[in-house]
Amino acid sequence: RIQNRSWYDKTSGEKKYRTEIIADSVQFGPKSGGAPSVGGEGYAAKPTGNATPFKIAFLADQEMNNNSRAVLQLVKRQNAEAVFHQGDLAYSSNISGWCAMITQELGSAFPYFASPGNHDEGDWDEYKSVLEPRAAQSTGFTVSGDYGINSTVRYKDLIVVLSGIDVLGSGHVAYMDQQLANAQERWKVVSWHKNMHDMQVGGKGDETGWEVYQTAMRRGAIIATGHEHSYGRTYSMTQIGNKAANHGAFGSPNKIVVAKDTTFVFVSGLANFYIVCGADG
Repeated sequence: RIQNRSWYDKTSGEKKYRTEIIADSVQFGPKSGGAPSVGGEGYAAKPTGNATPFKIAFLADQEMNNNSRAVLQLVKRQNAEAVFHQGDLAYSSNISGWCAMITQELGSAFPYFASPGNHDEGDWDEYKSVLEPRAAQSTGFTVSGDYGINSTVRYKDLIVVLSGIDVLGSGHVAYMDQQLANAQERWKVVSWHKNMHDMQVGGKGDETGWEVYQTAMRRGAIIATGHEHSYGRTYSMTQIGNKAANHGAFGSPNKIVVAKDTTFVFVSGLANFYIVCGADG
């Protein structure tokens, strides 16, 4: 669920806003064979490795201004252990300025991972030149593959596949499927920039195709995206791409099921506090 807060700045008198995203509960898988359940039949998966709780931030569509810094400060206050950025970083070629902002707000060694958005396409090699060394010095994280385009990040009981689908590179679906097929981590997440229209709440059209969503669903991976400058989260779904069946949506918006052949999608395009209102923005 989303919780909105507002207050007046004591210095400027300006009214400011904060949108907080709160997941009340996440359920992993059915108790036995058959359709997933959102009631008493579900169970919490046993950790496969490190059971220590940890917090990860997912964001997209950032730019460089005071609002962008406020979001990074929120990440720090919430004690997140890493950021995964679903594309559209600086909205300019000032990569050094963007990197300086990240370092100033989070520190030079803070784990910060990204996949490319459409506004990053022409500058991605330069972004990689600074993000890959940062990844290499991120304690406890292992990174493999073509950074941000077809790459995998592992940390504790988490695996995140970063994809450049419909932005840069090729072979995204096959790479994702291979990485997730034998993953032993409790938390599986796939992260990319663009959307399909039904998976966002604004005016974005069909861009990535359904196959990448369906692959993630089949492997029981949470789907994190950006591009649309708003926040949205689906119900649990078992038939992503089947519009006639409402994508197999079921259950409660406050109790999410993640299992083989079941997942949910969220768009977190509020890294700059720029919120699109209405279908056409």
